[in-house]
Amino acid sequence: MRKDSLMYVSQEEPETSFPIKQFVSEDLEVSSQYGAHNSITYTALNLRGKTNRFPSSGDFSDTYMLAQYGRWWQEAPSFSPDFGIANLPIELNCPVDDYIVVKFEQAVYPTRVEIFETLNAGSVYRLWVYTVLKTWVLIWDRSDDTVLQNVRGEGTARIFVPCIRRINSITSILKVEFSHRHQSYYSAIDAIALYGEPPSCVSKSTAKTSIVKDSTSVVENENSTLTLSDLPQEIIYHIFKYLDLISLKQVEHVCPKFATVTKDWRLYREVNLRPYWMMADDALIDWLAERASHIEMLDLSWCGSYGGFGESHIERLLLHGGAGIKKIRINCNYHAHFVSRLIYNKGLELEEFSVANSPIEPYICSDYLWQSLQRLNVSYTNIRTRSLLGILSTSRHLRHLNVNCCTTLDMTAVLEKLGTSNLDLVSCNAFKTEPFPESSLLALRKCTKLQELDIGWSTINNEWPPLALQALVRECGSGLKKLFLGAMRGLLDDDLLTIASHCSVLEQLALVGCTNVTPAGVETVLSNCRTLRLLDVSHCMTRDCQNLATWAKLYPQIDIQCVVRTEED
Repeated sequence: MRKDSLMYVSQEEPETSFPIKQFVSEDLEVSSQYGAHNSITYTALNLRGKTNRFPSSGDFSDTYMLAQYGRWWQEAPSFSPDFGIANLPIELNCPVDDYIVVKFEQAVYPTRVEIFETLNAGSVYRLWVYTVLKTWVLIWDRSDDTVLQNVRGEGTARIFVPCIRRINSITSILKVEFSHRHQSYYSAIDAIALYGEPPSCVSKSTAKTSIVKDSTSVVENENSTLTLSDLPQEIIYHIFKYLDLISLKQVEHVCPKFATVTKDWRLYREVNLRPYWMMADDALIDWLAERASHIEMLDLSWCGSYGGFGESHIERLLLHGGAGIKKIRINCNYHAHFVSRLIYNKGLELEEFSVANSPIEPYICSDYLWQSLQRLNVSYTNIRTRSLLGILSTSRHLRHLNVNCCTTLDMTAVLEKLGTSNLDLVSCNAFKTEPFPESSLLALRKCTKLQELDIGWSTINNEWPPLALQALVRECGSGLKKLFLGAMRGLLDDDLLTIASHCSVLEQLALVGCTNVTPAGVETVLSNCRTLRLLDVSHCMTRDCQNLATWAKLYPQIDIQCVVRTEED
């Protein structure tokens, strides 16, 4: 990483003595996990304390597991790409997909981090610490590590020990960012240990740590009479369209004309602050509020916590430039409830509303304002059934709904409402919600435009008769590209035969934990679904790998996943 980078940290090492080793005492934030908040299965809660499973390797429910892997989620019909990131510098445009924030009991000068990986190691991408100076400091970056940047897990457990940068400020908060788009399967972590020197053991002459921002300089050419500032403002505007937010903030200090051009509202139609989460403070929000008067898309995800911007500042931004917002994302944001109320008060007619893993106030979620809504993501929230039904009743053109891990919802009522009010539905993700009966599944038969359905682990306590799924597949199967049926205990080979016969464009199929299907039924899907590219039969096949080896040879174009739970689990 260059020394003039936004996130360069001095690597001079302080003297060390009497290091303290401590494990996680509290999980503060998590952007995604393979479990609901009210569960301990595969959630960040399992990171607290010492290791549970290490050095064993495998799929253990008492570890923290990421909810995605590979690029399959980016190829699903529900995928919506990021906006406003085209001009990001390399150090900010990282392939970071998720994160966790954990706390340790004692603040120390960090000297070593150990991450106990028990399944598919290699997803950790960056490490940050929040110091007593109320700033985030980068202490390790995979892209800057010439030794480890190409290391990927081979399925065995390991202790990942990155070479972290030393800093001269104490911390008790660690943020781990993950990139799982290159992982072959789900990744899991058993524990995290932080080593460090107590404040009394480190001298004041410790190496300086700084976050150095790129400087903008103007080199004058004595042999030329024309400078960049002599160009017409419209030409300068077209040049500035290729700058990111921080560069625009810096270049305005070059000259008055540049400062004038940076206030052109056309530069701020798409505002995405998620890549700037570590520097999104009151000053940046106020600076945007003076310029972004016609925002069309706004992403405040991952921002606002630990000394970030306050509610009065975000209110100013929305009141000044939010009248035309069509898409807003406030995932993993403590201010989500406040922003939602502002949206309600301003009367915005949104096309996309995403508040995944954020607190929201249910009373705002049922009004005529949702008539234009096409995409709704309330996953990992406590949204009430009445509130969601109000939105669904109004948003007749809704195409994408994500209620993953919303354990407070009455899914029977939700699915029945979808089958009557939202016939344009393309994707419905209801992973690990409350169990719902067969009649609810039948209601989706009217959603004939359905291309993606995930009801994995939502039927874990129910034995489903096969007729419900078969009826749905017969009505909607011709367009289904993604079908996840995890832990559907009543799924039989007859259901797989129906899928094989009617899902001609199916690309992704997950049968995780469907213990009543046989290799013969799976073979029917493999031989008939010619567009299939992903098949997950984990926890429903035996330890005999003969079938898997045969399938791998016969169907090399299909990524066949089969993880078998270890005996000790």
